[in-house]
Amino acid sequence: MTWRIFSFVLLALSACASSPVSKIRFANRPVAWEVNDRSDVPVAPRNRPFLMNAYRVESVEGHIEGTLALHGKPRAQDINALGEVPNSTWFTNRVGVREVSLAEVRRGPEANEPADAYLPWTITATKVGGLAPGLLFKDARGEKYILKFDRPQQPGLDTGADIVCQRLLHLLGYNVPSNDVVTFRREDLRLAEDAEVKDLFGNTRAMTAEDLDATLARGNPPDAEGKFRGLASKYLSGKPIGGYARAGIRDDDPNDAIDHEHRRSIRGQKIIFAWLGHTDIKQDNTLDMWIEDRDTHYVKLYLLDFGNALGVWAMSNPIPWSGFKHSVDFSYGAASVFTLGLWVRPWERIPDAASGIEGVGWFESELYDPANFKSNQYYPPFTFTDRFDGFWAAKIIMRITPEQIDAAVRAAAYNKEAHAYLTRTLIERQHKTGKYWLSQVAPLDEFVVRQNGDSHELCFDDLMVRYGFEPESAVTYWAIAYDRAGRETGWKAQRGKHAGHQICYLGLTPSRSKDGYMVVRIAPQSDTETLPGVEVHLAARRETGALQIVGLVRE
Repeated sequence: MTWRIFSFVLLALSACASSPVSKIRFANRPVAWEVNDRSDVPVAPRNRPFLMNAYRVESVEGHIEGTLALHGKPRAQDINALGEVPNSTWFTNRVGVREVSLAEVRRGPEANEPADAYLPWTITATKVGGLAPGLLFKDARGEKYILKFDRPQQPGLDTGADIVCQRLLHLLGYNVPSNDVVTFRREDLRLAEDAEVKDLFGNTRAMTAEDLDATLARGNPPDAEGKFRGLASKYLSGKPIGGYARAGIRDDDPNDAIDHEHRRSIRGQKIIFAWLGHTDIKQDNTLDMWIEDRDTHYVKLYLLDFGNALGVWAMSNPIPWSGFKHSVDFSYGAASVFTLGLWVRPWERIPDAASGIEGVGWFESELYDPANFKSNQYYPPFTFTDRFDGFWAAKIIMRITPEQIDAAVRAAAYNKEAHAYLTRTLIERQHKTGKYWLSQVAPLDEFVVRQNGDSHELCFDDLMVRYGFEPESAVTYWAIAYDRAGRETGWKAQRGKHAGHQICYLGLTPSRSKDGYMVVRIAPQSDTETLPGVEVHLAARRETGALQIVGLVRE
């Protein structure tokens, strides 16, 4: 079974050219929610080194190509017949698909206690790379960690942002490391006999107690109780083989069959990262791990390093344009030239709008624009992000409850003022994100079909109404049924039985086509316009004759 089976684009040969429904037809089988991308890869794929300078040059070249490109935006390919991303080594559906308790949100991807429950720690080396100081250590159980600190005079800033985003990205479905805010005293640290200091060029020497104290001094000083605050990130299982490419595939991993720029799970990150103010997006903030699982080896894909999110990058550098433009952005440069510098840039009020609260970056909701987010470096998959990717990402974001957002912020151990501000701002940005992206396609979702006597009822939710972005009375829903060939069956309905944000149509019966195949086209109409429609494709189960949903087509 190949990836193409899960693709939304299944060609049809039998639809009439003059029919108002698409030519796409789906196989009569249950929708796939799991991808088998764990076929054995017995030899570890090669390591992909990250070369920052080359990456920056490629980003500028890519930005030029993207600015001049005339190509369209092909639909994402890592999706099932409903336009959803199935579970895979890239992504696992969580929020809205199963119950996720507040305790699980606070705890993150692992149920074990944080590393500071297993003191003392044995320091093995200094951390190499990154702006923040750090150490490598083993806890009392022998588990390995990277220990990072906040930058001086910025207590809670980097560590808090990392935890909040790590918890929310895990809740949304992404693979992330197990990170926790930890506290410890100097006397909780021991030097390993072979502890070493390593520089960026790979040179090493023995590590001394003075080196350890100097590393601690580069972060924030201890609190009144003599405790240091840090971020402990547990080593991932498996062998690291570098970050995943921004475009194309890893050609030495046979399970990596879809170009990365055509994965909805990656393209949709543009909307998610905009919500989280995560602009530091580059290859070395991802990591591929070659994992041995019993007798099978495969590659699992991770996102990591979120300490510059939530406006931290913008404030620490300081660059208020972060999130509004790329570091090299020809469109903004041209606008400045043509207006002789008089144009007021959208980010110029960011420092005034930001909170000024200890531990919080330049993160606000008033100037936040979910439609125009840009990462610091040009990122090719985001060039292809379309409104369907945006709809997918926004509806997952909107499934997160205020209580779950609060739980994620609580895990970062902020002070009360920072906790309240970030929770409120994340909720405000969540609503702005949902209101914009859910309106870019017909916001109809969560379709179900049920047998009701001798016929069936088809129900769905209007997400704009569910989340209060549009009043219930403002929309009328027109529906017409067609057979496999695209001919009307004679069934029509307007609005249907209405109960809050859920709409139900009664009296559906299978068509006379093979498998009773039918297409129900639903066209919402507001007080002022007819919105894009949705086609619901149904077919009769061969065992029972009951209709099942086999696919969706969004206009």
